[in-house]
Amino acid sequence: MKIPVSALSPEGWALSGSDTQGILSKIKKLCVDLNVHIGSKPFFGVKTGFNNAFIIDKVTRDRLIARDPRCAEIINPLVVGKDIKRYHIHFEDRYLILSRIGISIESYPAIFEHLKRFQPQLQKRWDKGNHWWELRACDYYDKFEKPKIIYPDISTTCRFTLDRKGYFSANTTYFIPGDDTYLLGILNSKLGQFFFSQVCAGLEGGGSTYLRFLGQYLEKFPVRPINFSDPADKIRHDRMVQSVEQMLSLHKQLNVGKTTHEKTALQRQIDATDRQIDQLVYELYELTDEEIRIVEESGP
Repeated sequence: MKIPVSALSPEGWALSGSDTQGILSKIKKLCVDLNVHIGSKPFFGVKTGFNNAFIIDKVTRDRLIARDPRCAEIINPLVVGKDIKRYHIHFEDRYLILSRIGISIESYPAIFEHLKRFQPQLQKRWDKGNHWWELRACDYYDKFEKPKIIYPDISTTCRFTLDRKGYFSANTTYFIPGDDTYLLGILNSKLGQFFFSQVCAGLEGGGSTYLRFLGQYLEKFPVRPINFSDPADKIRHDRMVQSVEQMLSLHKQLNVGKTTHEKTALQRQIDATDRQIDQLVYELYELTDEEIRIVEESGP
């Protein structure tokens, strides 16, 4: 296989065919990088340094709050990478003790007693706060409580979803600040999967390739900018937002569906909406029929 010189860039080598490289080059010229689109970069999930102390189950949470209702002030719902699904979150009743730097720990004696059980391990952390009971310094804890696109750090496929409930997330996740359903649809599309399968580092295991969705790859994701003064462009944007909102709603309904008939009907609607989103993405990125064929045949 011949590799074009353009594939051997300082930003990383992509050892794929010329057709694939042609599509990647085309969409790159048409787009802006994700970090430009969002005005920042993706953020890591919370790194506690010792999860056993700071991440608790519902039984422990309820016990602490029963002893002292004030504990609820610093106990937050938490998700990990495997909880993040495509267009939805499967919350498993994990919680984070948000013991920030400067916290008045004596105000939460039940939590302090809980953390003292792990004091030797917490003292050994290199990334602790000023005291052994504190989490490491982080200047974006407030962003967890706001709308964000969240995704696992390792996955075989794109698993991006929108969190509007303010979940905190562990270090097996990343998140993109903002309530951006337009971006969410593109990230979860077949073109998104095509892009990440070409640029992300992969890990082989169990007959599958696990992609590492590291920040450096997300930052370079090509986002098609919208010219809102162009009526056609605005229509495509609004259709994307509407379709993604429908997708989020359908997944919520599927998660609480009771009968097999109901779930089958919802899954059909999800599949149809997925196709609509993919078609919108192809239009936005101006792909030809042949380029669409290449993208779709490259999928998992």
